[in-house]
Amino acid sequence: MKNLEEIIDFIEQTGEKCLIIHQDKGAYVVLKVEEYKNLLANKKKIDELASLSKPQTDVRLYEIPRLETEDEKYYPEPLI
Repeated sequence: MKNLEEIIDFIEQTGEKCLIIHQDKGAYVVLKVEEYKNLLANKKKIDELASLSKPQTDVRLYEIPRLETEDEKYYPEPLI
């Protein structure tokens, strides 16, 4: 437990992240909770921006609704 406290103190002093590598389980990064929350917030923003660049393929969005009565019909002017 003393080693963990030393690592946390080191992180506080340097402001760096700590990388823990386990032989069987892989690598982990230790960082402050505030930094982790910022990473998640930035990921959400990036995901939102990425979704904007994807083309919209749902053709129902572009469908013109049918008019019910004869009075509601309209005829577009031809382009010249």
